[in-house]
Amino acid sequence: MGFDRNTTPGKAKVVTIDLSRHGDSHTDWRGRQTSRYDVVLDVYPEGGAAAFRAETHQQFSPLRFPNPGEELAVKCNPKKGTVAIDLDGDARYNPDIFRRENDLRAKAEHDQVMNAAPGTTPPTWIQPTGDPEIDELARADAEKRSRRIAEGRKFGDDGELLR
Repeated sequence: MGFDRNTTPGKAKVVTIDLSRHGDSHTDWRGRQTSRYDVVLDVYPEGGAAAFRAETHQQFSPLRFPNPGEELAVKCNPKKGTVAIDLDGDARYNPDIFRRENDLRAKAEHDQVMNAAPGTTPPTWIQPTGDPEIDELARADAEKRSRRIAEGRKFGDDGELLR
């Protein structure tokens, strides 16, 4: 009846994060993938309860998941030693937030290119940096992006809007 739920807010530090032993992954109708991760956390509940270590499972984008040492918001039950990661306001890992930001950034880049005068240099994400390795990676990424757009794909592997 709700007495054992994770209701206490807190913070947690990622100890380890590994692709789940159970291999659960999901692809949504737009082709964006999330995978299940096993996450061990050091949990620090609000309200003076003692810290504890717990394991939970969470779906993350395979390209956007926390590293050991990062801090996350959680809901926990200190009495039972259970925890759930709370991504509601976390733009780093909540796909609803970061995909919306990617869409806005892509639209802004598109508008910038379309409103520029003919002969204007491309946006900074395409311009050379002077570092041959970074420039090669940027060129390859731009080619891959253009190829996917030509194939009619709207989203990249990480869920980023291509157009």
